[in-house]
Amino acid sequence: QEIIQLKLIQIDTNGYHLLIPCKLIDNTEKYLILDTGASNSVLDRVALNDYITPARTGDFYIEEYYRKNMDNSRGISNHELHFTFGRMELVQLGNLELKNILFPLLDLQHLQEIYASVGYENVIGILGCDFLLKTNAVIDFKKRTLEINYNSEDLSLF
Repeated sequence: QEIIQLKLIQIDTNGYHLLIPCKLIDNTEKYLILDTGASNSVLDRVALNDYITPARTGDFYIEEYYRKNMDNSRGISNHELHFTFGRMELVQLGNLELKNILFPLLDLQHLQEIYASVGYENVIGILGCDFLLKTNAVIDFKKRTLEINYNSEDLSLF
């Protein structure tokens, strides 16, 4: 079990979003958007270009799963999404270390611009329901925390 402190930020006069602090392999601090309406987690391929390694040959089955489930995704854009895949050596959420995880990658520059306009230039992606379900996550808005419950097998295909 891991409890992570969230940041609640105001985007416009009536819009609030939750951000999850995270660290990358070089200890750089970044943020992920916590989005319960997003079916899949996705990272920004432009912002993370220096951190991403290409998908491996054995990643084919995972890529096919994502392609099958994301082919008609249009949630964060009004247009069809053109995604690729890559591996992140490390994304750390609290004490949870996600190592060598295959992620769908999109150009999220439009989100970068929105968050930069309110002082958060270091948003690198979206943490969606795929992760929240696998970790039996509980969001506590009063305490502004995310509780994740997992074992290493739970995250092996994330």
